[in-house]
Amino acid sequence: FAGGWTLEAAEEVCVGQNDTSYSQSILSYDVYDVLDLLTQLINKSLVVVIAEGSQSGETRYRMSETIRQYAREKLLEESGDIIRQQHLTYFVKLTEMAKPELHRSNQAFWLNKLDDELDNLRVSLEWALSGDGEDGLRIITNTARFWFLRSASNELENWLGQLLQRYDKSDRLRAKALAIQSQCVGNNGNLDKARQLAEQSLKLARTLGDKKAEAASLLNLGQVVNIQGNIDLGYSLVQESLALYQDLKDTIGQANVMGWLINNNDMERSKALAREALRLYRELGDLNRIAGYLLAFAGQTIWEGDFSSYVADWLEEARMIYDQLGSKSGKSNTLELFGRLSFWRGDYEQARIFLEECIALYEQTGSSLSESWSRVNLAYVILRRGEFVQAQSMFKNVIHYFQDTNNTIGLVYAIEGLASLNVNQGRSERAVRLFAWTDAMREKIGDHRPPVEQASVERDLAVIQSKLNDTEFTCLSADGRTMTVEQAIALALEE
Repeated sequence: FAGGWTLEAAEEVCVGQNDTSYSQSILSYDVYDVLDLLTQLINKSLVVVIAEGSQSGETRYRMSETIRQYAREKLLEESGDIIRQQHLTYFVKLTEMAKPELHRSNQAFWLNKLDDELDNLRVSLEWALSGDGEDGLRIITNTARFWFLRSASNELENWLGQLLQRYDKSDRLRAKALAIQSQCVGNNGNLDKARQLAEQSLKLARTLGDKKAEAASLLNLGQVVNIQGNIDLGYSLVQESLALYQDLKDTIGQANVMGWLINNNDMERSKALAREALRLYRELGDLNRIAGYLLAFAGQTIWEGDFSSYVADWLEEARMIYDQLGSKSGKSNTLELFGRLSFWRGDYEQARIFLEECIALYEQTGSSLSESWSRVNLAYVILRRGEFVQAQSMFKNVIHYFQDTNNTIGLVYAIEGLASLNVNQGRSERAVRLFAWTDAMREKIGDHRPPVEQASVERDLAVIQSKLNDTEFTCLSADGRTMTVEQAIALALEE
């Protein structure tokens, strides 16, 4: 064991299988022997009892690292492979127990339990790599939610990459692992690779005729396509996923999908979907998803231009849940929305504080895609504070990032920021061309501005129109709408 163990784990891993070939090994012990020997080791101060120090509150045991290394060497000399395999088997079983609980009201306990066992999970995964990788992939797919909630998608991606190289079967386990790998890669900003993996997962699920795997793969692919800027196709894929989950009567799957049908093109339907999903998750007791849909409600309400106090109440409830779950990614998302709420309320200093804290957390977790959105929102804050040179630099940095990662809507949003900056600097002709280009791109990808952002753009356009006559405005707008992406970027980045 690495990082300690429970009595149950010691009993399951160390008790023999009554195989005569093991008669001279430590596997000839039974449950009572394990408890007796553990007590003797505690009495000799070779094992320490951790009664209150575990995350889950369970009683755990550990050795000093020096004694553990010595014991491990002796173990490997005699029955190392047998014990390591039983250790791996035990943690496959444990993660199978954990999987459904990570979606239920007891998820905080299971997240903490997996935290306690993280080093053991890593040891198990290392051993799985010496074989065909199947047991390792089972551990990973059973606990994917744990890794994401603990903001460890980089480590998760690394294990998946290694295990999939060892695993040569084209089955449901591979389809599921590919979908999770796609999420990891997408979180790190590589949307093209994320789409390739999502398409592989979907193709395999359909070949197998596995409807549940197909529904999960459709949702994942729809998410990636949506972020890349093809809103209509992404929406269609997510709708397909919802229909399959409905046919399967999979309540959790349906609720998961609803979040990706929320958009700013149909506010009323989006709020209805969020309300229904929140109801389902409250019934299930899924704290993480409850918090997620509280954020969805808050985001929709802010987009509509409503900055009432109850929005902050929803965000505060979400933050308390994420603190309870120990979710850095959830806390980051909440801080992001606190920052946007402060921004639209005109409290730019508080918005800056929230967004800078949010960015610091994203840097810790390695979620470069989410971090880039926080940085572009921070650039808007700096712009409204009148710090034009710094704002310009920040917008340019995120434009390069969104261009490199093929994130169309991110690129549009950042260029809108530079268009607004040009209005403030008196460059009306450049600003109207950039706004016209973003209008055309939003029409093309089917992602309209939410009302609060549209109102802000219209205020900028009113300033522009006060500086230009109607003919000039019309000609410049027509020119902007015909620009290519490269031309728009070049114009936006022009000094």
